[in-house]
Amino acid sequence: MLKSIWRIGSKSIETINLVTILFGIIMLSFIWGGLFMKVQSERQLDINDAMQDTANYAHTFAEHTARTIRGLDEVVKALKYQAEKEGLALDLPGLVQSKRFEGQPFVALAILNETGDLVASSNIPAGPTSAKDRDAFRVHQLEDSGALYIEKPMPGRIVEKMAIHLSRRINKADGSFGGVAVVAVDPYYFAEFYKQIHLGDQSNIALIGLDGILRVRQSGDDIKMGLDFSQALVMKLVTESKTGSFLSTGFLDSFTRINSYRVMADYPLIVVVGVAEEYILRNFNARVTTYYWVCTLVSIVNVGFVWMLLASIRQRKQAEERLAEQGAFLGNLVTALPIPVYYKDCEGRFLGVNKAFEVLHGVTNQEMIGKTGSYIVPPELDEKFQEKDQAVLRGQGVQIYESWLPDASGTRRNVVFHKAAFTDTHGAIRGVIGAILDVTERKELEKKLLVEATTDGLTGLLNRRHFLQRCAEELERMERYGGSAVMLVFDIDHFKKVNDSFGHAAGDSALQHLAAVCRQTLRDSDLLGRIGGEEFTAFLVECNLDSGLDVAERLRRTVEDMVTLAADGTQIQFTISIGAVKTHRGDTVMALLAEADKAMYQAKQKGRNRVVAAGRKKA
Repeated sequence: MLKSIWRIGSKSIETINLVTILFGIIMLSFIWGGLFMKVQSERQLDINDAMQDTANYAHTFAEHTARTIRGLDEVVKALKYQAEKEGLALDLPGLVQSKRFEGQPFVALAILNETGDLVASSNIPAGPTSAKDRDAFRVHQLEDSGALYIEKPMPGRIVEKMAIHLSRRINKADGSFGGVAVVAVDPYYFAEFYKQIHLGDQSNIALIGLDGILRVRQSGDDIKMGLDFSQALVMKLVTESKTGSFLSTGFLDSFTRINSYRVMADYPLIVVVGVAEEYILRNFNARVTTYYWVCTLVSIVNVGFVWMLLASIRQRKQAEERLAEQGAFLGNLVTALPIPVYYKDCEGRFLGVNKAFEVLHGVTNQEMIGKTGSYIVPPELDEKFQEKDQAVLRGQGVQIYESWLPDASGTRRNVVFHKAAFTDTHGAIRGVIGAILDVTERKELEKKLLVEATTDGLTGLLNRRHFLQRCAEELERMERYGGSAVMLVFDIDHFKKVNDSFGHAAGDSALQHLAAVCRQTLRDSDLLGRIGGEEFTAFLVECNLDSGLDVAERLRRTVEDMVTLAADGTQIQFTISIGAVKTHRGDTVMALLAEADKAMYQAKQKGRNRVVAAGRKKA
């Protein structure tokens, strides 16, 4: 039955090993081709990563440049607005000193009139200055575009250094051209920001206008500006896409770089970030050297590996055959076991059962395969079994518990389950294996022994030991929660005469009849026992002395009126003498029994067939 447990995965072992051998044989032919593909793949991955990094940098620099230009544009707009409102002759030095534009990276502010002459400046020029020949003036003179104009880097006529001029048109009240507001920015401001991030040797960052003129380019300590980049590859690419990456030789030098560009959304500028290919691939080149050494070593090892694998297959096959023999032996052993054994998968479906299981439930192994426990037991019982199975599958160890099962005839059988998980050859849990021990006869025997240990064999009443134990428990309960009880001790008057006159069988019958009358007279909650030959005792719980004496008197009269037949049909009548005692706090069973027994003998001394209460004082 269980052979499949021990052979899980065994059929695939030889196939896997044969495939591995074939792989080892052809691996030498493909190993260098694989190396070539790996080298190309890793090179491309490094380049792709670099393109992603440069694209991120381009985005970052573009955002920084845009924020800077927006801030400067706010300054230009402020100059334009104030000039249109107050006139062109603004106090720009005073405006600068007022710190109104603090934090903005301009080097000069200027106002040009409608003829291009400088009429206001934050810096004092060497003499009369005109900018009518500059693009920053002429573009606004020709038309009112309403947009900010960013001029290519030009030598400043106020600060006498290269500057990028940002300008806006100033209109007269009638809307005609009235002049230009200009802010001059040092290109080195952008270059210095770019230098803060080290992208490696021979990297560069460039800000190029859509007009093809370089605003600023930083590569190491080399800073360029104002050059014509209209023939650069990036100027062609921006006509196809606003962002992108490419690999090319530098426009100004011979270094091959991985470049990413981004056209700024609000301004006619392109940010280009380039990282030298040699710098990016420096770690890759080191790895490639290692790869060649490793592949050489692997080629040597490959031959030895194939030889060792052939030996391993032979050993594995021998081990598998031994394992199959062991599995067959264990399978036959389990099948022959006289106790029911079964195993299930992790979903609770039966995978197999042994002969004893088939006999217990009246099913066959083939019939049970694929079924769940609800096929043979009530659903609520199967649910309980499934909970225990899941505990096993969760790794909570062997589960041993008592339950019941209906057998093939529907008879309820008391059983003990032993359940454990079984695994495959890799150690993974594959299901639950269980054994069922039928303990019905043992339970019946235990019940019988318990009855014999606690009851009187003749009358069926509690025997002396068990009666005293139950009384002690009741006294403990009353001590804790309060209440009272009455103990009665009684026996048959002149019982020896009954035995002598009618025989012991008649005496036994008299005792049995007395026990039956006691059961009918007393409550189910009262304790009733036979503590000696013809001596009986009763413990009336939750009862005061008056009520107890009434019960005792009723019992006495019932016995007095009772007739018992001897074996020869002779009628036998007898009476009983009863002693009664009420419990007090601190009483013990033996003390109560002694006082009640004393009271019973007083009843006998007074003529028998009567009830006498013990004359004790309350504690």
